[in-house]
Amino acid sequence: MKQKGVKMSNRISNRQKKEEIIYSLVSFLPQKIVLSKLTEDKHQTSESFLATLLFADISGFTAISEKLARLGKEGAEEVNKIINNFFGPLINIVYQYQGDIYRFGGDAFLAFFPQKSTIASSEERAIIAANEILDFVKTHTKTKTKAGSFWIKIHIGLTKGKVYFEDLGNNFFLGGSSVNNLMSIIDLARPGEIIVSSEVKEELPNVIFEPKGEVFKYIRMKKKTQLEVKEKEPPWEVDKREIFTSCGIYS
Repeated sequence: MKQKGVKMSNRISNRQKKEEIIYSLVSFLPQKIVLSKLTEDKHQTSESFLATLLFADISGFTAISEKLARLGKEGAEEVNKIINNFFGPLINIVYQYQGDIYRFGGDAFLAFFPQKSTIASSEERAIIAANEILDFVKTHTKTKTKAGSFWIKIHIGLTKGKVYFEDLGNNFFLGGSSVNNLMSIIDLARPGEIIVSSEVKEELPNVIFEPKGEVFKYIRMKKKTQLEVKEKEPPWEVDKREIFTSCGIYS
């Protein structure tokens, strides 16, 4: 009887370890990739859809990393802690407004907000998310470390259009003219600014913008918009058991 209890305990422990590993891996993947592996669309490797794209370019982490790297292992651990504490809330903001993270690159990330939603248009969700991201960075702009104090800044760009998403098996791809346009206009934004393309501006009559060359700089909302959103959580949280079942952890 005691032997059976030990075996059962080991099985539970092994299952918990597998859950932690798989869930950690899932956390680095776009929701579209995760869900495509778990639903009837698992054999659909490509898709085109309308979306608003958000590119957030953050500056300051390179200087932090270079200074803390001189402290060795202790410095590396502090860099990881700072990045996790900083990027975690930003990612949760994207998830809260039914957006998805496509990819991280250095001190920046690209997110997309599909047009299909239960709470608001993709443009409205994206501009509100951009505002909350900007407010968070402004609130936490000064970062104190063992190597001194550093200032974090951010600028954000939004475009809209048809995007092409493809699962390449061991990688994934997001493309389209709106993606290319976003990459070409992001440098027009100064630190602390949100800029949008004309396509995004036209869909946001409740927002005041200021012309800035071929793009528009966000000024403020004409009236505060309150969206009914769920508690901030990764979009796959509700599908956690399904993820584990598909991986053979649950029968």
